[in-house]
Amino acid sequence: MTRRRAFTLVELLVVIAIIGVLIALLLPAVQQARESARRMQCINNLKQVGLAIHNYHDTHRVLPSGYIDVANDSGGVDGYGWSWSVLILPFVEQRALHDQLSPGPQTVSQALTSNLALLQQPLTAYRCPSSVDETLNSHYLFSGEKLATSNYAAVAGYAYTNTTTLDRGGAFFRNSFKTLADVHDGTSNTLMVGEKTLAHPRTKNILGGAVWAAANRTDRMGTSGQNTDSVGSCLGALHSSHGLNGDPQAAGLDLAFAPMVYASQHPGGVQFVLFDGSARFLSENLDQTTLLPNLARIDDRNPVGEF
Repeated sequence: MTRRRAFTLVELLVVIAIIGVLIALLLPAVQQARESARRMQCINNLKQVGLAIHNYHDTHRVLPSGYIDVANDSGGVDGYGWSWSVLILPFVEQRALHDQLSPGPQTVSQALTSNLALLQQPLTAYRCPSSVDETLNSHYLFSGEKLATSNYAAVAGYAYTNTTTLDRGGAFFRNSFKTLADVHDGTSNTLMVGEKTLAHPRTKNILGGAVWAAANRTDRMGTSGQNTDSVGSCLGALHSSHGLNGDPQAAGLDLAFAPMVYASQHPGGVQFVLFDGSARFLSENLDQTTLLPNLARIDDRNPVGEF
């Protein structure tokens, strides 16, 4: 009678061990491929945002302001300003949302009462696929309410300030109304919109991230401490004390400036769209004292070269 041969326990364990080794070897490659795909989708998002800003400029003959003042019913100015990302909603296939929010005729404060659900609606056009941020941003509060998170913020320029002016040499700030003709340093040499994340990707210190809807109507990037009213809710800036993916807390800077930091969940850098519509991954090791300031400002007249 023929005996049927089966696996011995040792052979089975060897096979399992080999499979385990193969999985251990392949898993990082799979994860890397997934991150590469997410990074490409993020690049595409930024390109679409850049195209939307160009289309806004073609339509209105001006770039969207970083955020805009809106008069309230009492004849004053509302405490919050509509952000640039609300102004370009019709150009990212969100005209219905834009029209329901009615920025200008309706103030942000009024929308917080009548259209809160819309302000808390996540928009894939403004979210990086690699982001681990919560749907509602808990850092910035608008009349006590959380608004939907965004991972993209327009570039206000270079260096932070807690003085009464927010114009740091970029194209986007309160009631900025710049045009492409104002980008004297060249559209291919100037950053337009970049990535932000709620917490630092390595230290997990709170940065603030962004929301797509609004900014606190203030001329300041922050006053002192972990400020929840910073215009960092829709804007960002570069700083000489740290580069991309920087951590103001680790650098000993005032935490009020943390919401202005550009950072991402992509290992090694942050992605930006430039004024020429191209989108690029910028290494966190780029020079933060000369190159990044030149890229952040629209009219410093300094040559950039290759980067």
